[in-house]
Amino acid sequence: YDNKLYAVLRNQISIFDLATSQPTKVGESMYIGGDVETIFSYKENMFMGTPTGMLIYSVKDPVKPEFQSRISHAYGCDPVVVDNDLAYVTIHDGNNCGQSNNELFIVDVKDVKNPKQLVSFSMTKPKGLGIDAGKLFLCDDGLKVFQITDDPQKLTANQLKHIKGMDGYDLIPINNTLMMIAADGLYQYDYSNMNDMKFLSKLAFAKK
Repeated sequence: YDNKLYAVLRNQISIFDLATSQPTKVGESMYIGGDVETIFSYKENMFMGTPTGMLIYSVKDPVKPEFQSRISHAYGCDPVVVDNDLAYVTIHDGNNCGQSNNELFIVDVKDVKNPKQLVSFSMTKPKGLGIDAGKLFLCDDGLKVFQITDDPQKLTANQLKHIKGMDGYDLIPINNTLMMIAADGLYQYDYSNMNDMKFLSKLAFAKK
């Protein structure tokens, strides 16, 4: 954000200035708490997924992150993504975060000091997720794609695609290309036409 790189190691956040010829650390590392697993930048805020809650920090002053709030209803080790003032958070069982549920949460973060959980949906075992062009991409029993509407309650009723057969755990949708990491390789799809989503390639990983 603003030519700054934010890196978290457990409870400490470090800031690096990328505007110089060599990345330069800015000041001392700052205690942030929560054993942060993931960071998502949205507007002037950072949304952090932790084992015990979602943290929100303002970076209005890019070198002095300021705590805004946390929400403990939506917690897990998986990513948080935010679009149109709505945060999407997944939790799944079978990990070190101690969860027994498999759910997708939607949280209203228009007021970052007072986030509100709106709805949760039961899933198979949701992991990575991403947003692009009004669509939510989710690693869950393969790959699921949802059309985002004005009513968060209707998200799962607007499922556009469900491609099975891979154990995906992270993904990035960008410029109509979806890159998904799964247990057996890197998958790529062209989603420029959701009525005809095309498989592009797979880079297989050697199994250990």
